Amino acid sequence: MITSTCCYALKGAPKVCFGLVKWLLEMKMDYVCGFMEKKAGLSWSQENPNYLTFSPLGETSRLLGRGGPGLTGAAERVTRIPPGHPEGYLEGFATIYREVADAIEAKRNGKDQPDEVIFPDLEEGLQGMRFVDAVLRSHKNGGVWTSLNS
Repeated sequence: MITSTCCYALKGAPKVCFGLVKWLLEMKMDYVCGFMEKKAGLSWSQENPNYLTFSPLGETSRLLGRGGPGLTGAAERVTRIPPGHPEGYLEGFATIYREVADAIEAKRNGKDQPDEVIFPDLEEGLQGMRFVDAVLRSHKNGGVWTSLNS
């Protein structure tokens, strides 16, 4: 069953997409996005969006990772998130920055911070540092259970 199919082509999109969809149905694949051109094809899975398979005609296919080796300068220039980080990585920080900005704006306007505005405070930052410290101490002592407060 195909849960999603995306077709993108530089030229001749209708024929390319029809052919790709027909092939997917015959192969019973449950995902794939891609396009085929006269010299090469590209495909990727929506379930694993950090990788792209580049298949030059008559050559071995190559798996390219977001921010990894083998990308063109243009691809490197527009890659915003380092390898190993999910797409929501930047959005998570943006959310915190927005919440802090809302709190600052309220303070500047002489208002209380709205109840719905939440972001990590100093105590939560210290708790995070205690956790990292405990992990390092646990590792140093052979992986034993280590209290956050010791």
